[in-house]
Amino acid sequence: MLYPITDNDSFCGRAAVEERYNWEAESEKLIALYRRLMSEP
Repeated sequence: MLYPITDNDSFCGRAAVEERYNWEAESEKLIALYRRLMSEP
């Protein structure tokens, strides 16, 4: 059964996305990836 999305649900969802998928968090992942790729033979 689907439930209607409330304003609070939208806010919580947006906050979660902004916390997890932001440039600060993603840049750390990208830098780690670049370092791994550059250290491979």
